[in-house]
Amino acid sequence: MTRISFPIQCMNHKSALESMAMCHSTMGVFYNYAASIDDPVERFKICIAQIFTYQMYEKFFDKPLNPILGETLQLEGQDGAKIYLE
Repeated sequence: MTRISFPIQCMNHKSALESMAMCHSTMGVFYNYAASIDDPVERFKICIAQIFTYQMYEKFFDKPLNPILGETLQLEGQDGAKIYLE
C-alpha cells in the first residue's frame, strides 16, 4: 500500500492553507457579534453556533493538495480582519 499513489480524482483543488482559511471564515462574524451582546447565555449560544459552522466546512471527503514549502496565503475576512497563513 505504501507504493500505490493517491488517485488525483480524490484530491481537492484547494491547498491545505486555503482549506484552513475557509474553515475559519465565519469565526470573525460570529465572535464580533457575540462580543456585542451582554447576556452571557446568548453569547455562549453564538459561540456554539460558530463551532457548528466550522464543522460544516471541515467534513471534506477530498484530500487537500500537499503543502509547498514556503507557501503563504494572505486574506481579508468579512469583518475586515487580516489573515496571514504560512
